Amino acid sequence: MKPNTTSSDLDEHKYFIGFFLIIIFILFLRSPEIILKGRFWGEEGLVYFKYAYEHNPFATLFFIDFRCGYYYFSATVSALLASLVPLEFAPFVSTLCSFFVTVLIIYAIYFTPSHLLKNTFLKIVFCLYLVIGSQAVAEVYCNSINTQVYWGIFGVLALFFDYETLNREKSKKYVPTQKLLNVMLVIACLSGLYCVILFPFFILKYFLQKNQNSLKQIKCMIIPFILQISVVFYSKFFQGLASSKMTLNKFDFENIIYSLQHQFLQPLFGMKSARNFSISSLIFCIATFVMIYLTNLYLYRNNKNRIIQYVLLMVLYMYYLIYIQIGALGAGGAGGRYGFIPGCIIYLILLISIWGIYKKIANSKKILLAAIFIPLLIGGYDFQSPTNFKYLYYSEYAGAPNWKLEVEKFRNDNSYELKCWPYQKEWNLELIEK
Repeated sequence: MKPNTTSSDLDEHKYFIGFFLIIIFILFLRSPEIILKGRFWGEEGLVYFKYAYEHNPFATLFFIDFRCGYYYFSATVSALLASLVPLEFAPFVSTLCSFFVTVLIIYAIYFTPSHLLKNTFLKIVFCLYLVIGSQAVAEVYCNSINTQVYWGIFGVLALFFDYETLNREKSKKYVPTQKLLNVMLVIACLSGLYCVILFPFFILKYFLQKNQNSLKQIKCMIIPFILQISVVFYSKFFQGLASSKMTLNKFDFENIIYSLQHQFLQPLFGMKSARNFSISSLIFCIATFVMIYLTNLYLYRNNKNRIIQYVLLMVLYMYYLIYIQIGALGAGGAGGRYGFIPGCIIYLILLISIWGIYKKIANSKKILLAAIFIPLLIGGYDFQSPTNFKYLYYSEYAGAPNWKLEVEKFRNDNSYELKCWPYQKEWNLELIEK
């Protein structure tokens, strides 16, 4: 694969579409049982589906869980569609919707020309990381309440979309249209806060570029931004937002170290290894990463656009670190689903940096491939299921509640509470029979 491959010569690579299909197949293989049988994960069933099942579709579309503090269009629509089918098939529909959303986002990132992921190789590797990297923890896999982290990654990459090249390639049937990308941006901003909090960066992008494409992105985001910020403040001061969210009292040393383990070490070394790193090892890894980062800044010091991209990525990483530390549910540091976006950004910085060094000064493809693919291999290793955490891992459907049997019990006794995932935590769904 040639390093100078660009998005404008995709037609020369007959395997480009084939690799995309392989990535989607790998996404399916993470847990075929979950995709084919379906499941409700936490609030997906206990909050969103429960409301959709017990209310009319119009009311469901405008439902807001004020304990979370934001409007969540993606989860609401999934719950609405699930409520329209027989109860026996509701989890399957909800899971299928989440799978579709994940595929759509990966499709947009993979096929849209980018100033950041400039060639086929980078696109393949990063999309693989979204599917099998260490940050792709089980709780973000194909459930509607956590597709918001993928919408967040879509927002990050949308900052770097190359619309000029996209418009030149619009004759290619597999390339997404600008209208589709703008609609997706609106949905992303209405589906949690991870994307909409990027609004200031899109404004900055417009002032730097001053083109119509950047202005259209701002127009797509401004109303969702006002809506989501209004919901946050209303939830915080009037509607009982969870007390551990949107607070500044979680910036102690222990929580910061915990967050760095999950949002810096885990993306590069895996979940299991990150937990065993000492503070001195953490400092050494950060120092090494900073050296690689600064090396790239030096090598491309005469490339203004490249410097802006590198600096912006690091600012985005710090931005999400602070936001997640403030907004995460719970008193401790932010791991699990909360580490997905900053972890993916860290891997993206490493990916771009190693590629840049390889193009400028390195001649060894072995070094390139090792530095880029080791985190992917570690991610695969991470998801070997230890017996004490079965409910968190993709391959462990055995022992999960049989939903159809759960529904049968509910039909016989309407006071029966249906079991949802994670089932070892005894998250049970109490419904009012229609």
